[in-house]
Amino acid sequence: MEFCQCGSGFQKEKCHNTDDINKIRKSLRVSVLPKESDMDRVTTFFPLRSLDFSNASYTGILKFQLASTPAGHIIYPLFVKKANRGLRPLTIDGQIIVYDDSVEMVSIPCMLTPIHFGELIFHSKDIKAGSFSIGEATVKCEIRTKGNPFESVFSMEMKGEQIALYHHTSKENEKLILETGYFKSSKWNIQGTNELTTFHNVYFTNIPKVEDEYDLFEIGMCDKGTDLSIITDNNETEVIEVYRENPLNRPAALKVWVDWNLISTNHLILHNDKASHLAPTLLGTFSWWEIFMPFIFRVPVKLNSFLRHTINRKKNEYRLNYGPEFYKTNGFSAALGTDLHGLKINWSEVRIPRTQARQSDYGELDNEWVNIWKNNFTKLVDSTLEEMLL
Repeated sequence: MEFCQCGSGFQKEKCHNTDDINKIRKSLRVSVLPKESDMDRVTTFFPLRSLDFSNASYTGILKFQLASTPAGHIIYPLFVKKANRGLRPLTIDGQIIVYDDSVEMVSIPCMLTPIHFGELIFHSKDIKAGSFSIGEATVKCEIRTKGNPFESVFSMEMKGEQIALYHHTSKENEKLILETGYFKSSKWNIQGTNELTTFHNVYFTNIPKVEDEYDLFEIGMCDKGTDLSIITDNNETEVIEVYRENPLNRPAALKVWVDWNLISTNHLILHNDKASHLAPTLLGTFSWWEIFMPFIFRVPVKLNSFLRHTINRKKNEYRLNYGPEFYKTNGFSAALGTDLHGLKINWSEVRIPRTQARQSDYGELDNEWVNIWKNNFTKLVDSTLEEMLL
């Protein structure tokens, strides 16, 4: 029996009935509105919705970061792994902490894929002592969801802590990568318009093939340059320039095994409960964190440097090697979904001064952020349990 690669858990013939993984991925990830007559522009958005597949529970490994944000400390799930497949969660919907006989149980509700809502559950006693020395930890966890997201096109092949990613480039650059024995870093930010001044990045993605403008957007590019709009939760918009590229210019897709400890933490966006991705749910709406540009994977290195690789010529696969040029950073930017200024910083990765600075601009606790995050999915669960008890 062959299951559909959307992760529904249904037979392929009774679901999407295709082996084209890019077609399945875009059908689940992309929604397009008609062109606006005055601007001749297509509006694209990326819906997140939990589909009603069969309940499922899996045992896996969670890699997470205890992160400090203007909304307070949060548990940031970086990767979750089951056997030889891995996922990067797309949202952080809350954090539920339950104490039972002095044992702390933690549950992180999140979207595992665009169509799979899940809960990542672990016990604090299972976290290895001293594992937070680098700000991150791994722990055995239970994964409660519907269907099988680890069979989906959004899951990644894994070997231990190595993730199979892709580096899309030209045939000429593919030859240089092979001949020199290393991946050269890019000096450009995610937006592709400003040079980074502290460290540079080697960029990867989990998208196996770049075919069109939708694939380009997922890796921070556009085929026409200045045609990407930032839209806030309260519908304020601004068109920004991003790196211009033609999908045909990157026909070489290099498969590269990358240690998940080398990958930078992605930026975050905190949405209020009016912009809940699952609104309306049976429990109501809630605030949540969006993982910014989740299909971009950055490996930071020192300025103008590189990381060497080892190539398996038989399989035509590369392995990225750790080296002295690697630049470890756990930092990331965070923005409110209603704050155009902050969203622009996520794209530009440049600190743009405000007319009136906010505490959040310096990573400090900010009352507005704190109050928004109080309305996360955890509050809905707590209130529902309270109603059941009364």
